[in-house]
Amino acid sequence: MNRRPRDMNTHPQRRQAARAATDPTQRQGFGSLRVSGLFAAAKWPPRPGDDALCGAIPLFYIAQDNNAFWVARDAEGRVGGTFLLQQSALHFARQNMRPVGGAIMFLSERLDLDVENQGNLLIAPLAFAKRTLKILFNRPLFTRFRTAHAEMRRHRAEMEKDLFGGNYKFSTKNDDDLPSIR
Repeated sequence: MNRRPRDMNTHPQRRQAARAATDPTQRQGFGSLRVSGLFAAAKWPPRPGDDALCGAIPLFYIAQDNNAFWVARDAEGRVGGTFLLQQSALHFARQNMRPVGGAIMFLSERLDLDVENQGNLLIAPLAFAKRTLKILFNRPLFTRFRTAHAEMRRHRAEMEKDLFGGNYKFSTKNDDDLPSIR
């Protein structure tokens, strides 16, 4: 029985994985951003015309992303990075404009990086942790726990006031077990 070897890329998921390995916009991981679906980045503004800024001058945009981290990206979309501090984004832009210099434009809109992150690689895990904690602490269960704990503290304070006139507080520590200092 003479069988023809199967092509690995005939399955749709394998084709998609092969495309994702070569296409930087489809990669997922800590150093890159997925551009399709929910994580689609906002549109970066076009480069200003030659009457405002000569086309030969390198231009970098600096803005904050949706997680309040700083993003630096060149106007052509070749290089970019995400940073914790604004100074780090400025430094990245200046390093990539060397030796000729260039222009830096600060944007007020919140824009996500749409190229591979060449900045701080710890930003993606930090953003993930920030989103996770935000989801966790906005859950109704946590809210009920927080409310119940606040009520318990209020009731305890009222009991201390009624029993001790506010002069003493309840303690769960047994002082008889502690050594006495003389």
